[in-house]
Amino acid sequence: MKIAEALAQRADLQKRIAQMDGRLRAACRVQEGDEPAEQPAELFGEFDRCVDELERLIRRINRTNQSVVLSDGATIADKIAVRDVLKMKVQQLQGLLSYLSERADRYTRQEIRYVNTVDVKDVRRQADDCSRLLRETDCEIQSANWLYDLME
Repeated sequence: MKIAEALAQRADLQKRIAQMDGRLRAACRVQEGDEPAEQPAELFGEFDRCVDELERLIRRINRTNQSVVLSDGATIADKIAVRDVLKMKVQQLQGLLSYLSERADRYTRQEIRYVNTVDVKDVRRQADDCSRLLRETDCEIQSANWLYDLME
C-alpha cells in the first residue's frame, strides 16, 4: 500500500470514529421503556476496533515518514514540519496584509490618523514567496506519498 492510500484510509477511520460519538450517545441513553437502535456493547467493540486500527496505521505512517529519505536528503517528516511552518507563516502574513489594507474611517481632520509602519509591498512579496515554497513543498510530499510504500 502506498503512503497516500494509507492517508486516505486514516482519514476514513477518523471520520468513522467521529461519527460513532452520536451513535454511542444515542445507544447509551434512551427514554425509560425504550430500546436503543444499536447495542452499546457492539458499538464499543466497533469503536475499539477502529481506534486500534487507526493507531496501527498512524504508527506505520509515522515510521515511514521518518525513514524515507528524499533526493535532497530530507525525510518526509522533515518536509511535513517545513510545510506546517510555512502554512503558519503564510496565514500570518496574509492576515497582516488584510489588516494593513483596511481603511480607517476618519470623519474629521481632528481624528487620529493611522499609518502603516511597514512596506506593504515587502510583506506581500514575503507572503508570495512563502506561498510558493509551501506549494512546492506540498507537491514534494504528495509525490513521495504516491511513490513510496507504507512500511510495516
